[in-house]
Amino acid sequence: MTQSNIPAPKVFLSHASEDKQRFVVAFATALRSKGIDVWLDRWEILPGDSLVDKLFEEGLKEAEAVLIVISAVSVTKPWVREELNTAIVNRITRQTKVIPIVLDSAEVPEALRSLVWEPVPDLNNYGPQLDRVVAGIFGHRDKPALGKSPDYLKEHPIPGLHPSDTRVLRAIYEDAVDRNHPIWSPEEFASRLEDLSQEAMLDSLEILEEQGYIKIKRLLGGMPRGIGVIQPTLNGFMVFARANLPEIEEKIRKVALAVLNEGMESALTITESTQIAPFIVENVLDLFASRGWLKVSNTLSDKHVYSVSPSMKRALA
Repeated sequence: MTQSNIPAPKVFLSHASEDKQRFVVAFATALRSKGIDVWLDRWEILPGDSLVDKLFEEGLKEAEAVLIVISAVSVTKPWVREELNTAIVNRITRQTKVIPIVLDSAEVPEALRSLVWEPVPDLNNYGPQLDRVVAGIFGHRDKPALGKSPDYLKEHPIPGLHPSDTRVLRAIYEDAVDRNHPIWSPEEFASRLEDLSQEAMLDSLEILEEQGYIKIKRLLGGMPRGIGVIQPTLNGFMVFARANLPEIEEKIRKVALAVLNEGMESALTITESTQIAPFIVENVLDLFASRGWLKVSNTLSDKHVYSVSPSMKRALA
């Protein structure tokens, strides 16, 4: 909805006549310039009109909000008291907003003390107070935009793993997918885990090794505990993919169809054809091999497919 299509909120401004010239007319005019349809007796009541009907059947009855100007004079006025009583009833029965505006450091009536009021210390300079009243009428809260949640809250739970283990698993395999890099030293992905202590990261690496999600080659002179080289496993990749790659099943099917329908036998060729990351393609081929659907051989630069089983076609039918 565009701003021009938003109906202007109707607001009743209750006040004493003594406050009209020194504050009320200028304040009401400023409110109208902000897109608020202020009901002010001077603008609405003409000679011959019924005062009661205009005030209570038109002004207060249709108001979405009631502004009550409280001053040293207004608190003594019977009309203001009547309007205040009606406003309070409306607030209870149909949730009309009631916003007290306090001049002269006047004492706020008991009926309004449970509300937040807006004091106006300077009747000639009230820009900030006007802005707060406008925000109250429109229900606008000047709250900062919500920031990004901490990374650890994004992790999809993996049975048997602590959230920090899941973060380390994701950091390893995201790096592998991004860079097609299947062998790491811990330092290579540690930048993705800057808020995780080294001790916690090493604990997670050893737990991931216990679960079969990575392989660790220990070296003399490596990181504490001798952790030197980290290698992926098919099991680790699939656990990562199921938790973090919602499109993984579609990618698996695309690789399978490239082998079955296109007769592709090279991981590099499948990557070029499907535009799937090389690391994912190679692991999907290893997944098929683990199921006995095909056999693969590895070279330094590629993975080759041979001996495709008919059971692969049946599984995808």
